[in-house]
Amino acid sequence: MEVLMGNKDGFLTKRLKNNSTDRNIPLKPKALSCLSPYLHFGKISAQRCALEARS
Repeated sequence: MEVLMGNKDGFLTKRLKNNSTDRNIPLKPKALSCLSPYLHFGKISAQRCALEARS
C-alpha cells in the first residue's frame, strides 16, 4: 500500500489526477504511476490498485 499511497508523492494521493492528460508527455515524468515493477514482480496486484483507486 505504501507504493500506491506514499507519504506525499504517492500515485493515488497526488499523481492520479494528472495521469490521464500528462502520461504521454516526456517532459512530465511525475505524471507516470511508476507501478510497473511492483506489478510485474507481484508485489501488488492490479486488482488491488483498481480497488484502492475506486475508494
